[in-house]
Amino acid sequence: MNNRKDEEAKVTIRVTLWDRALGTSTFTDQALTLAPGEKRPLGCSLPAPQPQYGWSVQDCQPHSEQVFAPEQLTPTEKKFADAQDAFIDHVGQLWNANLESNYRQLVPGTVRVELSTSPEGELVETSVLSNTSNELAAQLITDAIRPAIRFLATGKSSKITAEVTAFAAEGSDLEPRHKRAVFNVSVSQGGLHYPYERGASFSVHDLSELNGLGPK
Repeated sequence: MNNRKDEEAKVTIRVTLWDRALGTSTFTDQALTLAPGEKRPLGCSLPAPQPQYGWSVQDCQPHSEQVFAPEQLTPTEKKFADAQDAFIDHVGQLWNANLESNYRQLVPGTVRVELSTSPEGELVETSVLSNTSNELAAQLITDAIRPAIRFLATGKSSKITAEVTAFAAEGSDLEPRHKRAVFNVSVSQGGLHYPYERGASFSVHDLSELNGLGPK
């Protein structure tokens, strides 16, 4: 949204597509010109079976915080949004820490896990929906999520879905250093949509570069 009343704004939007199976990402930049006061919805058409996309503002002219403004949340909505942000951040930290010492044992494949929590932020149920990798992949998911569930004690029950895809890069001969993993996690509280839901994707393009890891 261009909040200026007497000047147009030029905004460059980057849309990134992730391919879980291949562990690759591609992006497209689009330049938009917004008239004074113009508000334009964002969206993109995804070619099947692209599983996920995200967008970010790469540049805006003139440089001003007034060029675009986030939607204002009510105090109640902000409480839930802050809780979900804290949950996602903690999950990401634990995932990256656990992955460093375990990625060599991952088997190429995909595992999907679903967890339910009580309004008090306590784990109610954990279900492995499918697994073509190994038990370690499922364990890494639950190990990253369980300690972070406490942040979801907001008075509404939560549903958490997570997926890890571990695979060997093309031409790698299945060497452990190429068994990259992509971790997607989302949380929805009270069965509601934004701002009562959040999602994130965590990936490392080359695990051998993660804190100097990898075979010597």
